[in-house]
Amino acid sequence: MRSAPFFGLVMVAAALSATAACQFNYDMVGGLEDGGGMAGSGTDAGTGGDSTSGGGTNGIGGSASGGSSAGGTGTGASDSGGFAGADTGGSNAGGSDTGGSGGAGAGGASGGSGGSGGTGGVSTTITVTTGNDEQDSGATPASPGGAGFSLREAILYANQNPDHFEIDFVSSGINIGLSSPLPTITKTVHILGNQTGIQAAGAGTSGPCISVSGADVELDTLWIFACPTAPVAFLPGSGPGNVLSNSYIADNDAPALIDGDSPTVLYNYWASSDASSVLDVYASNADILANQVVDPAGAGIYLRDTADGAYLLANCIINASPGIDSQALDGATFWHNTVVDGPGDGVSLTGTTNVDFRNNIVSGNNAFGVDASGATFTFFNYNLYYDNTSGNANGAALGANDLTGNPLFTNPGSDDYTLQTGSPAIDSAFDTGDDRTPTDPGNYNGAGPDRGFVEK
Repeated sequence: MRSAPFFGLVMVAAALSATAACQFNYDMVGGLEDGGGMAGSGTDAGTGGDSTSGGGTNGIGGSASGGSSAGGTGTGASDSGGFAGADTGGSNAGGSDTGGSGGAGAGGASGGSGGSGGTGGVSTTITVTTGNDEQDSGATPASPGGAGFSLREAILYANQNPDHFEIDFVSSGINIGLSSPLPTITKTVHILGNQTGIQAAGAGTSGPCISVSGADVELDTLWIFACPTAPVAFLPGSGPGNVLSNSYIADNDAPALIDGDSPTVLYNYWASSDASSVLDVYASNADILANQVVDPAGAGIYLRDTADGAYLLANCIINASPGIDSQALDGATFWHNTVVDGPGDGVSLTGTTNVDFRNNIVSGNNAFGVDASGATFTFFNYNLYYDNTSGNANGAALGANDLTGNPLFTNPGSDDYTLQTGSPAIDSAFDTGDDRTPTDPGNYNGAGPDRGFVEK
């Protein structure tokens, strides 16, 4: 199983100050913040090869010269290559002409050969200077016209130019009222939202409010509200390398649509959707990591039957029905999720095959904790169940190391689902090799990892 660089990430600070749900408290990891630029590229110099036996994919080379011949070195745990140094490069110099060998993951025996180097490219920052949703003919950063350079104009400009772009904003908290869906992002772009609010009620229904067909696109620290259609869509054929992170997504009329090649959705807060779910995952090998889902109208995270290889780690889902709805897909992994207080099943795995379901807490749901009708498992153990009205599991026997008892959440009445001292979930999980304490030695605190979404 691939390792994921999420245990060093934090939710948008303002979103956390507005709600206490799940009580996340992690630090931002540099690779997905704007601490480095985007690796310069013509075709991104020497993408690291898959590790021979590690399984995880090494990231693009991230040297200061805009992508060196070597791929970034993965650090993954167990038999995973891990994520490697994405977005740590980024200068005006191009990559070398030939790719070197990809860095081996910690679990991999050796690195695969690197891809050929591009002719070089430029990572360029362009700044949105107005909240007006305008589109002036021929607008450029230097000559925007109108009230300034808008997000719409920035995306169009990036799409029409060969460079890789980072789009930032002149100040935090800009509010943009969309008059129509934004242009589909077709090139490698990193939008660092800086808590920009996208009020999408006026966008209409002709398409998703933000859509992506390119690869290595990052959407970070955006607030997206009231979209009549999908607030975000990673389209079929998009990717690889697309990331939606650290964003606050609320009160939309349709779910976000996650398709394409191996996307990542991490550290987002999803609230009060009027849709049948907040997040519909069609993509295979999607990483859904450390999201908070609170009070959706229907399901929390919906895995379609095409989402083979889905990896759900450390998500906290409150009052959803079901919290996780997995259709007849193959090879899904569910580790360290907390699914609580839903009006129906906590987790539905009906017809899903080769499921690895470990270290989760499923509590307080008004039907079964887990409906496993027709499901098959590689692991179904080390979970904690409590107070699920119809029973803890339907269609599967509990594992020898499963627990049934009060998880002792800190303050569930205030949506604080961290663990009190003395909780049976503390130190009792199976060690999957994930680093749950990035600022401290070791992968966890105490004698063992904790069950559920957060390490005490």
